[in-house]
Amino acid sequence: MKIVTAKNLSKSFGQQNVLDEISFSIETGEIIGLVGRNGCGKTTLMKMILGLSSPTSGLLHVKENLKIGFLLDCKLFEYLTAMENIKVFSKYSEELKGKDIETIAKELLEFVGLDSNIKKPVKSFSFGMKQRLGLALSLLEQPEFLVLDEPFVGLDVVGIKKFMDYIEKIRNNFGTTILISSHQLSEIEEICDRFMIIKNKRMIQSDEIREEKVLFTIEKLTNLKTKRLSGLHFYNAQTVMINNQSSEINEFFTKAVENNLRIKKISFLKDANDIFE
Repeated sequence: MKIVTAKNLSKSFGQQNVLDEISFSIETGEIIGLVGRNGCGKTTLMKMILGLSSPTSGLLHVKENLKIGFLLDCKLFEYLTAMENIKVFSKYSEELKGKDIETIAKELLEFVGLDSNIKKPVKSFSFGMKQRLGLALSLLEQPEFLVLDEPFVGLDVVGIKKFMDYIEKIRNNFGTTILISSHQLSEIEEICDRFMIIKNKRMIQSDEIREEKVLFTIEKLTNLKTKRLSGLHFYNAQTVMINNQSSEINEFFTKAVENNLRIKKISFLKDANDIFE
């Protein structure tokens, strides 16, 4: 079942276009990676999904009454303990009113491996421990959908491995759908069912690059000519991306001749890692 659907979604800040007509969907129970270089629009997209920012154009549909938890640059009360932080944040939740918060907090802190640090002030925590407390806070209302923005930034190899284990436990224990962003594909590749890559304001799905791709960069590609190339996938505003198969290449060359296109450059994508070169 689809819980998030986007079609031709764009976002601009003034004259700066950040995301350009991206389309995707998220299914129940998936762990999905959102990958791209710093500043490519990952956080902007997550904020739109969370309702913290509005699209400039296009469609974005989130399942009605979907319970969402998120970890976006979590700010903690440094002089309070882990337990006290959870109690403070729980006061802002209508769903948790009247519930035994202390028991819920103990269970969450045990789940993220902080049960032996319940009474310690957060200022004494390592960065990795603070990230795990942020994860516990994101699980307070038992969300169906969890959004994690760059959770591995600042963590060492051991910290990343621990956090990845918690992500898998959350999906396996609770059936939670998880969207996790990173600027490094290698960090999240092994735990994700699939990934979506943002580059040049566009989105590329992982299943689109299972086969080797050919990139044709076209000289002076106008909007009118782009419309005449309907059905082809654009890697960026000037580049068409197609499978490295003779039938598809022949189809592209036919359209190129019909529309008097001049090919400036031909290159290849062998796998997802080539996108970041």
